[in-house]
Amino acid sequence: RVSSMSYGTPGGVWLRDPGDRDAAVMLLSEFSRLHARPWNDCIVVDHRAILPEAWVAQAWPSARARPGETHALDLPPSEDALEALWERRTRKACRRAASLGVTVERCAEGEGTAEFESFHEREGRARRMRFRYPASLLLAGERQGWLAVWRARREGRTLAVTAVTEGFGTLFLWLVAHAPEAREVPSGEILFGEILRDGVRRGLGQVDFGSSGGREGPRFFKEGFGARPRAYRVWRSGPLAGGAR
Repeated sequence: RVSSMSYGTPGGVWLRDPGDRDAAVMLLSEFSRLHARPWNDCIVVDHRAILPEAWVAQAWPSARARPGETHALDLPPSEDALEALWERRTRKACRRAASLGVTVERCAEGEGTAEFESFHEREGRARRMRFRYPASLLLAGERQGWLAVWRARREGRTLAVTAVTEGFGTLFLWLVAHAPEAREVPSGEILFGEILRDGVRRGLGQVDFGSSGGREGPRFFKEGFGARPRAYRVWRSGPLAGGAR
């Protein structure tokens, strides 16, 4: 996937046929020509880690590769089959959250954005994160139809908010932010579980849980839903590419 949209949004051009070599090189060359500058952070995500390095070197000489690992799940045709893939601990957590009054809903356009921004800001300060995803990005995704905001609530209060992107039959569980009281109940399990059920009901094919950043906690959580590791590669140039190789 190649995206020239701000902040690496899931728009852009998708090439799926292995025979599309010339198109890939041409696309990368044009991407490099238009955007690759020492002061621009440019990113290309190779979701299957199959893009030959020689192609990139030819089309985008300043790019550097960084390997990564995501967790992916092929969605089955029914909700019963979906839950059969889950670990016992995940099914138990979903039932417990429901018994404690936690509900999950998809937000109307713009409705969950302010809550996400508030939670994201608080978590960013706690983790000393410099980057913040702007509300305008989420709102643009909702308007254009490639992003939805979901939230888990209990007794009228929001516990967790997540931004989920969608394209070509794939859900990408992109961003999540929590209120402090989310620790009291398994809000993440019931939130993600309902999003997966919605994907099955709508006939989607796959869910990408995203990178765990080498942390065992998120990895354990994702594998509880039956997701399995899958390699990918990020090609990057610009001021933030120094850590790539």
